[in-house]
Amino acid sequence: MEETNFTANTWVCGDYLILISTHQRPFYLIEIHDAMLAYNIRELFKKLWDIGVK
Repeated sequence: MEETNFTANTWVCGDYLILISTHQRPFYLIEIHDAMLAYNIRELFKKLWDIGVK
């Protein structure tokens, strides 16, 4: 597996999306409360995971 260098992160926690970037200034943390968007991002990550695992 290739080494991956992440410079930001996205978490899906229930109905919330949390976006974090601390690699360089300006640092930011954004919290979005949107059940439909969180569901769609969760489904997108599931599909990407399934494609990557095979």
